[in-house]
Amino acid sequence: RTDAKAQQAVNEIEKRTGRKVSGVALDLADLKSVKSLPSRLPKSVSKIDVLMENAGVMAIPERLATKDGFERQIGVNHLGHYALVASLLPLLEKSSAFRIVAVSSDANKIVDGKAIAQALDANLEPPYGAWTNYGLSKVFNVLFVEELRRRLPSKGTAVAVHPGVVQTDLSRYLVQGVDAAEAGVSQTEAFETMSPLQKKLMEGMAKFILPVSLGANGQVRLAAEADLAADPGGPYFDGLKRGNPNKAAGDAALARRLWDVSERLTGA
Repeated sequence: RTDAKAQQAVNEIEKRTGRKVSGVALDLADLKSVKSLPSRLPKSVSKIDVLMENAGVMAIPERLATKDGFERQIGVNHLGHYALVASLLPLLEKSSAFRIVAVSSDANKIVDGKAIAQALDANLEPPYGAWTNYGLSKVFNVLFVEELRRRLPSKGTAVAVHPGVVQTDLSRYLVQGVDAAEAGVSQTEAFETMSPLQKKLMEGMAKFILPVSLGANGQVRLAAEADLAADPGGPYFDGLKRGNPNKAAGDAALARRLWDVSERLTGA
């Protein structure tokens, strides 16, 4: 979300690969940032082969808003990515074969079809619940992929993936609280201020969480597999294998409604 974070990633990639890469800041909580991204990319970017929709926020204890006034979880996890795909589609279509990988979550199963329909009726502003809104945003990822697959040209495809429970800063609002998370305090810094009991609990939970090097396997596979279009796994994966998303995620009518509402709200 910031130039500093982008540069940190650039430095690490260049160190590991010996290749020259570029980083551009993107704030999915700000549609102006999203829509301006194509004009801010290096001139050397003439096409895009893979778009990985990886950013997200989770289970914010209270309702926060994006710069455009949308509830933060739905605004970042779904609407920001919807607008991002719309903005970058011209560059994707310049590739001979492109793919879009949406990082969803098993939390897409938290909500049912009725809750999804009610959220659509409310213009994606249902009564707020930290986990309910997260679940909605994650099933929206899968519904968006379903509709994308119907609309994309034959040379493009889209898939969604649940990466597993991975050791990232995604849980920062739960672990640190809203004030610290909003201030940009890292979980590493927050850990140092915890009581001995809290540290023990965190260390115990860490044993059941995947390191990033393993948690990224599903995303990397879906981004790099040569013949993804021929894979019988379908539009949703659980890590490296075929997964079963929320039953409502296969509802074509809900997917079309989500697309229409998202298009109207974002203007993308």
